[in-house]
Amino acid sequence: MVTLTWKETGSSWRIETQALQQALFTLQEKGLNIMEVIHDDNTQVDVILNQHNILSQKDFWHKCKKIMGKFKELLQEKRRTPKDSTVEAATTIAQVAVFSIAQLKDYCRDNNL
Repeated sequence: MVTLTWKETGSSWRIETQALQQALFTLQEKGLNIMEVIHDDNTQVDVILNQHNILSQKDFWHKCKKIMGKFKELLQEKRRTPKDSTVEAATTIAQVAVFSIAQLKDYCRDNNL
């Protein structure tokens, strides 16, 4: 196990990357072949793992957080779409989602899509 403090690294952000580097060195020195690491959403960790040819995955909470953020964005875009807009004017998936299936079918039929 690797334990670092803020005082040792100078920032809480560096704790994770430095601890990872130390842990990888220790584990690989003992002959362990590390194939994948699951971690929080730290891009520097991705860089380090990539340098060692180790797969990188975000933990479940961070994946869900990112997905929920995208859903919220889509819902906000959908709310901003005027009800009288046309399929032709739609520029995002959220704006297209405002239209009924019948309207979209009509649009596709009328435009030979």
